[in-house]
Amino acid sequence: GAIGLACTIIGNLATASTYEGGLGDFFTNTAREYSLLVGLCAGLTISGVVCWIVSLCTHNIKCKKDADREWEKTMSIDNSLNPYIALYRQEIAEIGEDTVHITTKTMTRIFRRAKMYAIVASVLSIIIFLVIFPPIALSFEVLSYEQFKAWLSVFQIWNMASTVLVVIVPPIEEGIQIVREIKQKRRAKMSNRMASGRSELNSIL
Repeated sequence: GAIGLACTIIGNLATASTYEGGLGDFFTNTAREYSLLVGLCAGLTISGVVCWIVSLCTHNIKCKKDADREWEKTMSIDNSLNPYIALYRQEIAEIGEDTVHITTKTMTRIFRRAKMYAIVASVLSIIIFLVIFPPIALSFEVLSYEQFKAWLSVFQIWNMASTVLVVIVPPIEEGIQIVREIKQKRRAKMSNRMASGRSELNSIL
């Protein structure tokens, strides 16, 4: 984080110094399009690369046993009132596994689709924000009123869609899961009552 911030500042100042007036006209030149673009790209790129390199150099996972050991550390932080087995009961049933202990293989199979969605969304975000938007923004020296209005409309639509996905969808999903769990418990109670009724009837007969 600190390295990325430093690279952002250095890139911004270095680019601003190439304009007329240099850093003497600080506020104007550091707020120019290319100054901001170079600073942000430098910060994002360097911080991402450094984070990746540090993670590779400092972790202690050398084989599958090491990975399983780290996974067990995570699984030891379990909620006894709502354990992982109960939490992912439906997903485990969907993949056809009958297990009393969740392993990395189980979680990989459960979240395979979510992983693919995350990868696709990440790639699309990188393409949109680092490949598509910057050239479009830099192609206009001065925006007309209609262009500026269209540009703001695009960002408003994007922000509204992001807000819906981040703020509104998760509570709705939780509500659906709660309703589904209530229905399952009701069905289980009904089946237990029917089973107990049959057993009582058989005992009477």
